[in-house]
Amino acid sequence: MLSWRANLCLLVAGVGALAMVFMIKANVTQLKQQHRQLLQEQHQLSEDIRVLLAEYAFLTEPTRLQQQASALGLQPQQPTQVVSFTDAFNLVPTAAQ
Repeated sequence: MLSWRANLCLLVAGVGALAMVFMIKANVTQLKQQHRQLLQEQHQLSEDIRVLLAEYAFLTEPTRLQQQASALGLQPQQPTQVVSFTDAFNLVPTAAQ
């Protein structure tokens, strides 16, 4: 038969173990909540990306762009409108001119 000191030590150890189990359970619960929040955020970001891709596809649709350009009176760029980088410097007036 165990002495009262041994029983007391076992009781203290059992209470300590029980306290550790509750602390671990609280930590696990907190981590599960964080995990749920991160999953919701990931889902929302995925949805935002899907919407942005659809919007980009709509905005860059060639027929739509062509209609808008026509409405604004824009014409396709001509090869003579493009100059090289060095030629662009020659076209800029200097202070002495």
